[in-house]
Amino acid sequence: VFSTLLTTFDSAFEGHENRAMSPDAPVRSPAIDQINKIEGSGGAVSPTSNPNIAADPGRIHELRFSVPQILHFLVLLDMFSVSLVIPLLQNYYVFADVKPALREFVSSLYSASQIFGGLINGAMNDTGMLSRRGTLLLSFGGSAISYGLIGTTGQKGVGYAWVRICFSRILVGLVKQTMTASTAILSTHTTNENRTTELGRLAAGSTFAWIVGPTVGALLYKHVSPSAPAYVASMLFVINLIVAYVLLPCEPEDDRYSKVASDCNGDKAVEQKKVGHRGRVRIFISNVRACFTSQALASVVCATLLYGWVTRATSVNSIPRYYEDMYGIEPHQRGFISSYMYVLSFIVQTSLLRPLLRLLGGERIAACYASFGLSISYLIQAKISLGGFICLVSPLVAISSNLLSVSFKSLVTQVSPRDSLGSALAALDVLQNIVAVSVPFYRTALFAGLSYARSMSEDAQLGEGGSKKAQEVNPQQWAVSSSVHWFLLGVALYSIILRSQRPKTLRDSRSKKDEIMKDKLE
Repeated sequence: VFSTLLTTFDSAFEGHENRAMSPDAPVRSPAIDQINKIEGSGGAVSPTSNPNIAADPGRIHELRFSVPQILHFLVLLDMFSVSLVIPLLQNYYVFADVKPALREFVSSLYSASQIFGGLINGAMNDTGMLSRRGTLLLSFGGSAISYGLIGTTGQKGVGYAWVRICFSRILVGLVKQTMTASTAILSTHTTNENRTTELGRLAAGSTFAWIVGPTVGALLYKHVSPSAPAYVASMLFVINLIVAYVLLPCEPEDDRYSKVASDCNGDKAVEQKKVGHRGRVRIFISNVRACFTSQALASVVCATLLYGWVTRATSVNSIPRYYEDMYGIEPHQRGFISSYMYVLSFIVQTSLLRPLLRLLGGERIAACYASFGLSISYLIQAKISLGGFICLVSPLVAISSNLLSVSFKSLVTQVSPRDSLGSALAALDVLQNIVAVSVPFYRTALFAGLSYARSMSEDAQLGEGGSKKAQEVNPQQWAVSSSVHWFLLGVALYSIILRSQRPKTLRDSRSKKDEIMKDKLE
């Protein structure tokens, strides 16, 4: 991303005075010519490649950077800002004195606000009340306010700190639509040939941000102040807001590219605009039905929902002082652990996934093994030191979690009919968000049960003080509980996606044996 930006920046000034200024020729920046020459960049839709655009050269704006390159920069800075704060979010909950039950309730409200905000944003986009560019501006502005509020809770004793941090999470859940809006804008400013490359660059920028961001946030938290990561993230969102407002095309430009996209993709865009509220409800119902068109697809969808539910239910990122109490580290070092885990995930994704899937014998059996692997890793984590966690547990978690994620994504695309693949994926995304809302309520009940068990075990030594002290979950208890959850998921996956395929395999093998015997008799 940086090399492309630098190349474009240099080319914007080279030959600036030598451009053709003929009234019959469209006004073009040398940067656009240079971008189109870069292999695989495919940055902008060429102004003269489409007759609908070339016919109206007065509508072409002189851009020094292509829209995809601007989006790459915005997404990179957006994810970097988020990664500065999210690994340390539980520390801010501690500063704000947010109780476990309230914290989980806010987490549920955050998931619900994401669904509600996505529906409102989609409706406003369909009716023309809010453009995709406007969605990005709203996302950056709301995120700047939200993370600024988190920064005000970075010190103990701040009045109504719990109200501020809770409101900030609900606000960011409502307005944060960066990836959705960026992907939509990118799809209208690229061709079918280079769209996959540009989407891959968006994902690469996000991965890079999550590798570097947590470490930078940890250093700011330790050496500047606990509020520094949130305040820096808020300022970066303001920079994103300014860059998006200045460089991204405004409404006429969006309309022009939407016309190009509709010309390339047929009349789907026009048909979608004509669909009303009842039509969208019918589409959603048909999408859900598409997830259960066959037993194989239904089993994979149910397994995917179970996997997402267990992943959220056992997440240690929402447990305050988990690593601090488990290994005796300082609060800011959670950021270092987060960066390390993302580095391991990147290595697994780029080098180990394909040979592991081939070695284990396919996605179904790999998902079962990975679930049992996570169960073992959490069980070891409850008894191992920090060095063992870094050298043994973390690689095992990275391998198992990535195997599960990739296996389920692959299985959904394998068992879905081609004509209903898009509908199944859309419905699965909505169902996963709905399932995510129920997780915090379950975690609240689980916290209460584990805290009660902890208080009962400590009453013998601490008396009544044990029950008062046990307001947070013991990290060893949580690790054992997570191990049980992943073991039960492995058993469920064996029954749902693996055992369900065995009768078909036996029938196939028996039919093959019958054919062989028939050939021998003949």
